[in-house]
Amino acid sequence: MSKHSLKVDKAKIDEVRNGWVRINENDRDYIEAGSLIGIKLNDKSVRRIVYGLIQQQDNKKPNDNFISLDEPTRISLGIKDDDIVKKEKFEFEINVLTSSCDKIFFYLDHPEPNLKFTAQIGLLSLLLGLLSLTISLYPTFYNNIEKITTFLYPHIIIFPLFVIILIFISLICYTIIKCLSRW
Repeated sequence: MSKHSLKVDKAKIDEVRNGWVRINENDRDYIEAGSLIGIKLNDKSVRRIVYGLIQQQDNKKPNDNFISLDEPTRISLGIKDDDIVKKEKFEFEINVLTSSCDKIFFYLDHPEPNLKFTAQIGLLSLLLGLLSLTISLYPTFYNNIEKITTFLYPHIIIFPLFVIILIFISLICYTIIKCLSRW
């Protein structure tokens, strides 16, 4: 984890909710463009993909000591617009995230609602697949198949199916509420 003292700049309008930040190459140290990074400010943190700053229209070099953040990222880190106007420097802790879990959580916590929703559905389908595999293998661990088919088997099918339906309905309601609350 490395500390960087950077001023915050607003991201361009077409880069809002893309899930990335822009930091000049000189301020990124060893971090390559396109890497998934964790950005921590005080006690708040976000996962984003890092790219370099875009060259300005007058062919000047991009400014050093700047980080370009979109509004959802600034809100997540607790940066106010007044701080941007004052050009205050913030002490960011930035580290490269390489684990698969970090990549999964990046999409589960993505600022774009469509990507977040598809990641949630993907995780739910994985969990339901594991649950159905467990349910299908459960009777094979018993010696007496007749007892299972007469007593346990209907309960094994009906109860988890009921739970799966409730989980799916609650996830749909949760996602609809989250999407509506952003508009």
